[in-house]
Amino acid sequence: MSERSQSHAEGWLCPVGALSADHRRGRRPQLLDDSRRELAQPNLTLLEVAYLLGLADPSNFFRAFRRWFAITPGEYRARL
Repeated sequence: MSERSQSHAEGWLCPVGALSADHRRGRRPQLLDDSRRELAQPNLTLLEVAYLLGLADPSNFFRAFRRWFAITPGEYRARL
């Protein structure tokens, strides 16, 4: 993982692998933008995107993304 990606991910990582209440409220817009930007990179798998966003459990990312956008990350990527 690059230095930029690692430091970026560390900013989002929560101890239990889920987004904390502070992240959900205060940083959600940034996480939304970051997730869309990372998904636009076809060389990254969906698992890599979840890890780059700092989530230890990718299923948390998949559920949150579907809740935020009403489509899965894979469906979003296919529409790009």
